[in-house]
Amino acid sequence: MLNRTMIKNIFNVKKSPFWIFTIGIVIIVIISIGIHNNSINKTKNDITINSSSNNNSHQIDFNIMTVDDAPIGCEYGICSYEESDNKKVLKKLDDLKGFIFKEDFVPEYVEFQFSEKTPKKLSLQYFTDDNDTKEYTIDDSYQLKVPNEIGVHNFFATIEWENKTEYVFFRITVN
Repeated sequence: MLNRTMIKNIFNVKKSPFWIFTIGIVIIVIISIGIHNNSINKTKNDITINSSSNNNSHQIDFNIMTVDDAPIGCEYGICSYEESDNKKVLKKLDDLKGFIFKEDFVPEYVEFQFSEKTPKKLSLQYFTDDNDTKEYTIDDSYQLKVPNEIGVHNFFATIEWENKTEYVFFRITVN
């Protein structure tokens, strides 16, 4: 049987190595659980979200801007051809802040700005209330007129370059 003196000796003699080993094991288990949970939460996302404050690994050759600093958000997404189906894009639009304007500060245009070269073609679609798309006017300087109506306005652009095509979606909200 263990008596009080034996228990006291065990804790006194093996105090440092035992507790260091025990604390080390606990720390390793906590770190392992944290890494495992973090890898589960970071599933691969098939869209790229860009804003003026984000740095992305996706190489982009353009930016979508307004003339002034009125909008809140300024996020847009880039998707692959396989993900460019209307229903999939509309679902992804819910994850974006897009461009949010107060009714009194709505600019006339939102502009596509290209870093080096201009695309061969840029076509812009507007999602209607019944989730279909219709052609939306964009001028030669790649500016689109911001809708005047209060509400959420969803857009989808196809940008054709010499060697690739990019699919971009964004939302303009007027409060």
